[in-house]
Amino acid sequence: MADRKTTPKYSEDFKKTIVSLYQSGKTYSEIQKEYGVSSSALSKWVHKYSQVQVDDDTVLTAQQIKALPTIIIFSRRLFYNHTMGIIYSCSRSPRIPFQILLFQCIISISVFIVIILTSI
Repeated sequence: MADRKTTPKYSEDFKKTIVSLYQSGKTYSEIQKEYGVSSSALSKWVHKYSQVQVDDDTVLTAQQIKALPTIIIFSRRLFYNHTMGIIYSCSRSPRIPFQILLFQCIISISVFIVIILTSI
């Protein structure tokens, strides 16, 4: 029996080009006639590669938007675990000065912000 998992019929660049043609005004039927792409494949590609402009210099794809909740949950857990580690350390050693605790919390918040901003 032949292995059904073969290399994709169309490259990622081709798919993105087709999506940009659709977004520039070509209809599904025009693209189907010209490139031989099925409407179901085109629909999947449009959904996958469509972009949303968030602000002047930030554009997100559907895949990136879909990944955001996972990234935010991971970042929250990382932030929570780090903060709880700081609190636990302070409770075990009451001699840690307040300034060090405050500094560690600021570092923790900064790391959290960097993770969120770089993941977008």
